[in-house]
Amino acid sequence: MLWGLALVSLAQPALAARGHAWNAVGISLIGIMTYGPDTVMSAAAAQDVSSREGAGTAAGFIDGMGSVRQLFSPFVVALVAERFGWNVLFYLFVVFSLIGGGLLATKWNYKAHAACN
Repeated sequence: MLWGLALVSLAQPALAARGHAWNAVGISLIGIMTYGPDTVMSAAAAQDVSSREGAGTAAGFIDGMGSVRQLFSPFVVALVAERFGWNVLFYLFVVFSLIGGGLLATKWNYKAHAACN
């Protein structure tokens, strides 16, 4: 979904230029593609890396960090959009999505691979 997010973010400037309806479609797709990785990071990953007793604490900590990020997100978005334009902001989303997807791809089937060694 992160790579899908990169594709939609890359297409967003072109979609936005086609009118309000296409802009809404693009932003909706960005929201959908963001939901999956957020769910994996705040719930499933927390359960995988912690004990049964600590899963709730780990999930709460990860979700809390996401909430702190939301405090600063509007300021960063406004700063980048004002200085460099909206298109650059979406291209920045592309870069971060590709980096995140690449990092997560290194863990694909990690448990199955680790069990073989």
